[in-house]
Amino acid sequence: MTFPFSLRSLALSLLLVGSTAPVLAEMTPAQREFADSMILCNSHALLLHMYTQGADGKPLPGVPKPVDYKELAYQTAGKEYVGQWLESNTVRDKAVAQLSELLNTKPYNGLSEKERDDHMAATWTKIINTCNEYAAAGPAKAEPKKRK
Repeated sequence: MTFPFSLRSLALSLLLVGSTAPVLAEMTPAQREFADSMILCNSHALLLHMYTQGADGKPLPGVPKPVDYKELAYQTAGKEYVGQWLESNTVRDKAVAQLSELLNTKPYNGLSEKERDDHMAATWTKIINTCNEYAAAGPAKAEPKKRK
């Protein structure tokens, strides 16, 4: 199952920050990409948490539990690198844009309340499954795909 977008697209925006140059020099490209993806997945997990708080804190049916993406990012890239991105507008905005893109695959106006709930749960399931699968693969399997 794949996103219609790439978790890897965040890497470019994260690389633009000069203050991370010493940390980036110590990481392999696979480690950096994995850490960047886990930071983005952490933002998705926070958005899911905020969404479920509006639903009385009840988990959405069928949506898997997110793993601790923040801890995986810390283990891979260190707190200095990860810390500056955890509250970043760039990362949050990317997560919101990805969520919106998936939610907008169906027009909400024509859906019943149950269909809306099902679509929301399916969207979150897709996001969290993708993040969990990427997290399980680890940085060794996170080699960037060759660009055309």
